[in-house]
Amino acid sequence: MDIEKINKRIEAINDSISRGVHSVKFDQKEIIYRSLDEMLKARELLKNELMKGKSRSKRYSAIFSRGL
Repeated sequence: MDIEKINKRIEAINDSISRGVHSVKFDQKEIIYRSLDEMLKARELLKNELMKGKSRSKRYSAIFSRGL
């Protein structure tokens, strides 16, 4: 799943939470959650997925030299 789609899903969940509803609509789909706790868990999973994607995209290597 790409980063843009994950962000849209997180925004949709946040919007539903702020409105006090248990349904989320995105990409012409609707998901109905049983509780606020279930929505928070889904949002946390999406955030973790987002962090994995970001950490994969940046890799750094250190190069050391004694200057000899």
